[in-house]
Amino acid sequence: MTFGPHPGVTFPCRRPPRDRIVEGMNEMRDGPVVVGYDSSPAAERAMDVAAAEASASGVPLVLVHVYSWPILWASLANIDFSAEQWRPAPEAVAAAEASAARLRQAHPGVDVSTSVPVGKGGEQLVAASTKASLLVVGDTGARGLSGILTGSVTPYVMTHAHCPVMVVRAAATGRGGGEVCVGVDGTPSSLDALRFAAGYARRRGAALRALYAVGEDSFDGAAPEYGGHTLAETRLHDWVSEGLGGGAAVDAAVVRRDPAGALVAASAAARLVVVGSRHRGELASIVLGSVGHTLIRRAACPVVVVPAAPVGVAPEPVAITKAGARR
Repeated sequence: MTFGPHPGVTFPCRRPPRDRIVEGMNEMRDGPVVVGYDSSPAAERAMDVAAAEASASGVPLVLVHVYSWPILWASLANIDFSAEQWRPAPEAVAAAEASAARLRQAHPGVDVSTSVPVGKGGEQLVAASTKASLLVVGDTGARGLSGILTGSVTPYVMTHAHCPVMVVRAAATGRGGGEVCVGVDGTPSSLDALRFAAGYARRRGAALRALYAVGEDSFDGAAPEYGGHTLAETRLHDWVSEGLGGGAAVDAAVVRRDPAGALVAASAAARLVVVGSRHRGELASIVLGSVGHTLIRRAACPVVVVPAAPVGVAPEPVAITKAGARR
């Protein structure tokens, strides 16, 4: 493990118990890649990225096109909406099938299927994520009436999905062959993100970079008790050891700026940026204030948000003493 800004200096990793490590650093389950489709440019790009992810992982691709018109009709008619009473319009099914046909032609090795459920976009995509290995969406949905019907789909799925969510920005200009960058701060969700990023980078032969962002005046002084490194660098070392075990090839760097700004800057040289989600609920779906929500508006490459552990599954917290030892 190499730490910046001290290139070439490595720390020996203290290997944690075997059951604390994801076997093989597996970043995805065996389920299909699911992609949300609408008429927006971001969704078009998301479909191409999703097909490439499905091809690289050797899993099927499911294109989900949510038919939301009945929600507006029920509202205007002042009646309760029940998805079971509706069937998707033939035009909606045809649009999904046409997009699937295009993907099959562009990615002949990928098994592409479609699903056209009736309901709210965010809720239907979250339902589809239950058995998915990855959910891919665009950063913005369709505009006009179609966009009003679907609502704020991307923020909703980021905080409710049951699998990692990849957000693809239509305006992203990141490097397709760049590194995989992950934000780490010692929380269980960030260690889940680290494990996902490590597996993703390993499978694709990419370099892995772990960033810990701190304030300008935080942990500035290198000290002998930290092996000539700062407390922040020592903390990051222990977190990476905790998440991945010994021998992991990681460029671990402490950056002195706000976390969102540090990851946005790193995205210019990355193929993917990964962060953890704390599942803060409805408010996080509306207020775009977290690191993940800032990234989906400003990152130069796709962003993956890894969900927190399910309710009732509480990973052991990573605590650091002043000397940098775990306790």
